[in-house]
Amino acid sequence: MTLRTSTDDEDSARSVELAHWLVEAGRRKPLRRESIRCAVPAASGAPDLRRVTLLAVLGLASVQYWYLDTLLEITSLQSLIVFVLARTAG
Repeated sequence: MTLRTSTDDEDSARSVELAHWLVEAGRRKPLRRESIRCAVPAASGAPDLRRVTLLAVLGLASVQYWYLDTLLEITSLQSLIVFVLARTAG
């Protein structure tokens, strides 16, 4: 004797739903290339203003990051003080 839980009922309902979907999918005819080309709008050759702006901002951000990184590296360099004895002529 097996006990049926609500998950068993949900699983069987999902299985039946999946079986119906597969039957519907099997009845459909495959699409032709011409119908797919008509459904997809053609891309224009002009660049999108949002894309150009995004690329410009990205470029400026990367240059700014490089510049600040370089300044930080220069600032973090340790200084070295060297004393040189000067000889007097004589």
